[in-house]
Amino acid sequence: MANFSDLGYRQLFDDVWYIDNTGSTMDDARILIGSGDNSDFCLVTAYQSNGVGRGSGRVWDSREGMNLLFTQTISESQLVLSSQLIPLWVAFNLKAVLQNIVRKELYIKWPNDILYENRKISGILCQKYKNRYIIGIGLNVNQTSWPSSLENKSTSLKLIDGLERNTHNILEDYLFYQKDHYDFDIKKFAESLWGLNHQVTFTAGVSTRSTEGIIRGVNPDGGLVLECSGREKVYYSGEISFHR
Repeated sequence: MANFSDLGYRQLFDDVWYIDNTGSTMDDARILIGSGDNSDFCLVTAYQSNGVGRGSGRVWDSREGMNLLFTQTISESQLVLSSQLIPLWVAFNLKAVLQNIVRKELYIKWPNDILYENRKISGILCQKYKNRYIIGIGLNVNQTSWPSSLENKSTSLKLIDGLERNTHNILEDYLFYQKDHYDFDIKKFAESLWGLNHQVTFTAGVSTRSTEGIIRGVNPDGGLVLECSGREKVYYSGEISFHR
């Protein structure tokens, strides 16, 4: 049975464990759950070599020690939300914490990317494994440059206000906030959507075909409501690539 120290982690505080570098904190979380660990925990790293983003083949580019990279597990019994709403709930809570830090308006690109002025500051990946939700979060904190393919798509807290921050302090703020916000207001989430009431290009699911439509919000199950040619359609997976 693997435990935290077997994987190289040391306790940071409470149920939060830290390692300098790893392949993927989400993979490590699965190993621990599969080994019979029944408690909820959080794994943090300064660098991961196999970090992934939402969608097939996507990677999360992060310079070592500059950003907040962590995976949190939450028992299914702790939440009354449906699995479809979990990624939205996580994004909404993280957005609230970050807005309090930088004092700027942030938006959520459905379903759970957090943006500032059309650039991505955080990505969230949620998966269910056994009786646990595994939530991986990458937050750009102090990084100020990216590969050319991401340069015009990414930003960080430091680029927003010029301040360098301790990533672990931000993690504490988020975890503390989350404990008091297990409820979720889907209407307030919809109001924070990037592209709300704007024309967007949307690619549904694994399709390579895109469609044009106007974002009108989300339905009670978290599906994206898109008005296409005067009719509303609901999508539960896909990618928004542009809005005007």
